[in-house]
Amino acid sequence: MTNYKKILLAGAGLIMFAIGTIGVLLPVMPTVPFYLVAAVCFAKSSDKLDRWFKGTQLYKQYIDRFFVDKSMYLGIKILLTILGTAAAVGAFIFCYARHWTAPCIVTCILWVEMIIYLFFMIKNKKNTSS
Repeated sequence: MTNYKKILLAGAGLIMFAIGTIGVLLPVMPTVPFYLVAAVCFAKSSDKLDRWFKGTQLYKQYIDRFFVDKSMYLGIKILLTILGTAAAVGAFIFCYARHWTAPCIVTCILWVEMIIYLFFMIKNKKNTSS
């Protein structure tokens, strides 16, 4: 991977980390989806950032369990679907208004892939508080 791509991924990871951290402080903002994206960005961009993020208490509290058992609570999946759908609709409207056919198609494909991944490739985590 080129240095340019690594810098972009590291920057995106830092932005996602910042937004996720705001979500820790504000109950209306989600945390997990942003931290998941940050974790992927850090893992693909920099070993140093990846080690730093995995060493934080925030990572251990919100993300580590997902990577250990590759499962997610249904509520988190639904929240990610709502956020992803809102982003896809926004991107689609933006592209459609400019008559950009290819980005509209790509947006739709990515949205479908997100749904397939969340609901068919990630198992549901059982609620153990009962």
